Amino acid sequence: MFKIKFSKHNIKKMIKIIFLSIIIIWDIYFLVDLIFFSDKFRKPYVGINYKDYNLVNNNKKESDSLSVEEKAADFQFMIDFMYENYPLIHIDEEIYGIVFEEKNDKFRKLIEDTKNDFEFYLTLYKYFSTVKSAHTYLLFPDPVFLENIQVNNLSNIMENNLYIERLQYWKNLLYENVKNYNLDDIVKFKYIDGRYYETEFFDTYITHINGQPVQEFIDNHESILNKNFSFRKNALYFSSLIFNKVQGEPVSVRMNNGIEYNLYHAPEYEFSYIYNLNEEQPEIFYLLDEVKRICYYRIDSFQIRYLNKIRKLSEEIIEKKDSIDTVIFDIRNNNGGHLLTFIDGILDHFINKEYKFTYKYYVPFTEFHSAFKYEYRSKIIKNPVIGIKNKTNLYYSYKRKIEYGEKNPQYLKTCMY
Repeated sequence: MFKIKFSKHNIKKMIKIIFLSIIIIWDIYFLVDLIFFSDKFRKPYVGINYKDYNLVNNNKKESDSLSVEEKAADFQFMIDFMYENYPLIHIDEEIYGIVFEEKNDKFRKLIEDTKNDFEFYLTLYKYFSTVKSAHTYLLFPDPVFLENIQVNNLSNIMENNLYIERLQYWKNLLYENVKNYNLDDIVKFKYIDGRYYETEFFDTYITHINGQPVQEFIDNHESILNKNFSFRKNALYFSSLIFNKVQGEPVSVRMNNGIEYNLYHAPEYEFSYIYNLNEEQPEIFYLLDEVKRICYYRIDSFQIRYLNKIRKLSEEIIEKKDSIDTVIFDIRNNNGGHLLTFIDGILDHFINKEYKFTYKYYVPFTEFHSAFKYEYRSKIIKNPVIGIKNKTNLYYSYKRKIEYGEKNPQYLKTCMY
């Protein structure tokens, strides 16, 4: 048996060791917590509303405009995030010759010079308009965006009060500024079969912009927003050209009747029109010819806001399937939209096959502050109807875009992205 002698010296020594051990353990715990769990060391909250927790805890009001430092930090975070997650960035550099380093320096200076949050938003909006992807853009915090969140089973982030406050702040700010622009000052030209017609009487169309033929101007225009590809014309086009009578970059527009207009192009006016509630509604309907047993189904948009309408019409067609031999899906003017609209609105009713889709999202102000995946729940359709049976009903250039099968179609190819 061992005996331990507790002298006064030993007791003091043990107390010192225990005390130092506690201090070391506490320091390690504090350091680990600070680095891995503290909000202060997490990445900034992306989305134009950059404010990390230490700023919020310093009682900075949500209504306060962003400082130059906050704008710069938010912009830098966006750039870093794009390089880590945007798969086409190197293709943009190689194919389109975009030097992102030069572009970023240019926009960094523009952002630092913005006078308020609205100008900051518009500058980021313009930045994304030059990225060669129609699906890479700055989200507008409107009800459709909220519906997107709920449809994609991301409703848990709507329970985050900080997120809701910031979303509401930007929504109010943008809508208030949009209202300041008079729609009477906006001049819109609509693309119809290769030409851009003025939208009041549709009797004149543009031939030249800034002295260039229209198509040359379109091809050289760096903005990708609102730009599509025409299979019939084998060329890029803007669904609408939006100018204004007040401010921006001067634009000379010559019409086919010889009249020339001196207008302006500015992102805030384009923004004002695009997000104005008076935008045209797409045509979504079906017609049934009971004699020929043909159903004509026209769908001009797969935007998420039209999911319920498309789903309802598809259900009505399925209910009448005993009176139908052929369903014609007319998507020639479809401007794209959300894949879920196509899946739940069309595929789930007409295709006898199981589909599985994986999405990757970055949701700011959430618990993880990182990207995550969400999988749509696949469904097997029990009662498919016939697909396209007579291709001559479609324009020639679209025939190859649609494939079909008798009684049991496997899939439909569309002009969607």
